[in-house]
Amino acid sequence: ENVYIDIDENNWNYMLQNATDKPAVLTNSVTIGGETVQYAGIKTKGNLTLSSVWNSDSDRFSFTVNFGKYIKKKTYGKTQNFHGLSKVVFNNIYGDASLMKEYLAYELMTKMGVDTPCYSLVNLYVNDELWGVYMMVELMIHSLKELLVKRAIILLNLNLQAAI
Repeated sequence: ENVYIDIDENNWNYMLQNATDKPAVLTNSVTIGGETVQYAGIKTKGNLTLSSVWNSDSDRFSFTVNFGKYIKKKTYGKTQNFHGLSKVVFNNIYGDASLMKEYLAYELMTKMGVDTPCYSLVNLYVNDELWGVYMMVELMIHSLKELLVKRAIILLNLNLQAAI
């Protein structure tokens, strides 16, 4: 799958030059699988890999794309999204020469029936320049919270029924 990020060069350079501060900047568009979302936010992400890339001669950071950072429209519900996803991350797969460890871990969890986020290996292009192979993953902060709350309620109900 190919992902294209179209972004003003000044915004892109500002984000890269201030990567450790994780500034959010505006994109012109993000295109995933031929479908385009206008005016999403993008920022660098990470801790160990962020500082490792920062201290190297590379600028291949991991990124978070927030589809609703700058656009809020009635037609998109609460905020703009991509097929229900409010955010996705692009992991740079730093330190994995095979580029497969994270992907295979998600595949294994999925096959075992473990709840996993949406994920895919992608070719990430920035302003039509191939930036590299990245692991695109759904950011599950809110989804995971909702899932855990639902599971807690189910367990509580089961415990209450067992006690009766």
